[in-house]
Amino acid sequence: MTKLKRSTRVALVVILAVSLLEALAFTGTYLLYSRHYVSTDNAQVDGDQIAINAPITGNVTDWKIDAGAAVRPNQVVGRIQETGGGAQPKRAIRSPGAGTVAANTVLDGQYVVAGTTLAVA
Repeated sequence: MTKLKRSTRVALVVILAVSLLEALAFTGTYLLYSRHYVSTDNAQVDGDQIAINAPITGNVTDWKIDAGAAVRPNQVVGRIQETGGGAQPKRAIRSPGAGTVAANTVLDGQYVVAGTTLAVA
């Protein structure tokens, strides 16, 4: 077996050292990342959804919530003005439970049918 030149041995040691440092850096980064984060392809959220529905048919008025807003049980979040002849009273839209609004699907002044989901908390 032939002896390697000194320059070749130094180059191989440097390459080995750099490769070892890269492997250690990758392993450290992976371990730190996996300690704080979880990755999945089929995540599901476990919890109860609270649907805020329109109690009657009409135009939404005084809509007070947006996504991210906190709601309490029986809180008035808006009103609905019934359509039809004469002066119709506005009916309150109330939150059926406590939570944080995840989706807001209505705008102030929008026409909705009774039972329409206006927001989900």
